[in-house]
Amino acid sequence: MRSTTYNRNVMALSNALTRLLQRFRTWWGIKAIGTTAFMWGFFLLYFHLLENPRVPPTEMPLLAWDGMLPFHPLAWFFYGSLWVYTSLPAALQPSFGHLLYYGLAIALVCALGLTFFYWWPTMVPASYGLPQEHPWNLLAGVDAPGNAFPSLHVATSAFSAAWLDAQIRAMELGRRWRWGNAIWCIAIVLSTLSTRQHVMLDMIGGVVLGISMAWFTLSVHARYRSRLVPVTA
Repeated sequence: MRSTTYNRNVMALSNALTRLLQRFRTWWGIKAIGTTAFMWGFFLLYFHLLENPRVPPTEMPLLAWDGMLPFHPLAWFFYGSLWVYTSLPAALQPSFGHLLYYGLAIALVCALGLTFFYWWPTMVPASYGLPQEHPWNLLAGVDAPGNAFPSLHVATSAFSAAWLDAQIRAMELGRRWRWGNAIWCIAIVLSTLSTRQHVMLDMIGGVVLGISMAWFTLSVHARYRSRLVPVTA
């Protein structure tokens, strides 16, 4: 019985990896170049707004829950894993048409976040951050405390999680993959609080932005996906 279950699990994993690899290989060069160019352009705008706020940034208010999640160095691993995580929905698109649509969808999320940063610059309170003498404070300083609300770290994670869940279901990979996707997203979201890069209101704003835009773009995608001809390369 154990041997049968083991063989079944191995076969399921093999089939899942085959489907994932097939999607990764579809237009892989365009995906790699496009994702890199997109991130480069985004960061140019992000850091420009960070360094040149339209008005002095407003400190975000703290809620009773802020600070309850303790700092842990492992949180930086999940915080940094965002850049891999948010690249996956684009990497798994099955055709150029789907890839183009997804690019426009994630661009809309980032544009809305940057619009918030422009019209209402915000920052994490200095008292909320790690102590000055904290050994991890140098790494925390790499990402300045501005551009706080809504947290685009959280928004893009939530948005990516919804899109990845839809892709996992489309590829029929099973519940374990869906749970793994959800756990990874939650770990990234909580890491923004544990590393003290965002406060609770930033996180809530990011979740609302990411989920609402995922619902909208996935709804439009479901309605018109038959027009996105699955041309492969």
